[in-house]
Amino acid sequence: MPLTQIANTGMADHENCWWRTHKTFHSVPELRADHMKKVLAWLQASRLMSQPYILLPLLFGGGIYVWQTGLGSTQLLVLTFVYSVLLQFFIVFANDYADEAVDRSNTTYNLFSGGSRVLVEGKLSRKELQHGILWTMVLGMIVASVAAVLHGRGALILFLIVSWVLLWAYSYPPIQFILPRRR
Repeated sequence: MPLTQIANTGMADHENCWWRTHKTFHSVPELRADHMKKVLAWLQASRLMSQPYILLPLLFGGGIYVWQTGLGSTQLLVLTFVYSVLLQFFIVFANDYADEAVDRSNTTYNLFSGGSRVLVEGKLSRKELQHGILWTMVLGMIVASVAAVLHGRGALILFLIVSWVLLWAYSYPPIQFILPRRR
């Protein structure tokens, strides 16, 4: 349609523009608030208070290695930190995903037990959490691969895969039903 026809039909009128009348249009502050809610939901899902459970043993092991060999690498230390964050996110996201039904019925949850509750509270969908799980796996594999190549430690890939298997064994059937779990 030529611009002159658009002007004559009133379609160029500011009030009738599709972006003004479209039902899914949000103002910038609304979009920012929605994005902030998602960021806060992901922070809740990440359970940052539990990060030391993985980071401290990795740093301790790295410290013992440096102490015994005299060899150290700032680069490897940074990669270890990034790996620990990704591994922690993988663990808590996958555990929340697997335990949604248990978390829904749990009335004695607290800051350290009972999941992050982002699924139960509807702050994240199962699909969003599933994407988070996959992204942490992909990024973890990249970090482990970089460390393995740069520092000649191919076993890091094996350790990463073992950590995934251990999480599956803890959280998902059929092994989940064999081991007693406390909630």
